[in-house]
Amino acid sequence: MSAKDKTTGKENKITIKQSSGLDKDEVEKMKREAELHADEDHKKKEFAEVRNEAENKQYQIEKMLRDAGDKLAENDKAVVQKALDRVKQVKDSGDVNALKSAVQELDQSAQALAQHLQGAGAAPGGANKPGDEVIDAEYEVKK
Repeated sequence: MSAKDKTTGKENKITIKQSSGLDKDEVEKMKREAELHADEDHKKKEFAEVRNEAENKQYQIEKMLRDAGDKLAENDKAVVQKALDRVKQVKDSGDVNALKSAVQELDQSAQALAQHLQGAGAAPGGANKPGDEVIDAEYEVKK
């Protein structure tokens, strides 16, 4: 490419070249290496996704335990804490199946805990006690 300044008459020329510096053989070599490592990359991606899921659930359940506070019995907390500890132990191991298993165990214990909390919270708050009767009646407002 060239440019010429009309007032001064000066001319500059610039040559544009490919900047990557890779020839076709190097590109083909990189493609082959990528294909060879595709399975390994897929496994790493799967582990990263499962690990992210585990960390999110770990955070949510730890928050639920903190929020529940004294509403939970120690044995209920212990079951969930054991599952949390297992997730913490396995999430850095690199074993996808072990991590999936630990997350599933954590899910199950958290669901049981949530049901327990919902059951404990519903009864005192105004649920019908034995002996209470609900009477369905119609009424009319008079002026």
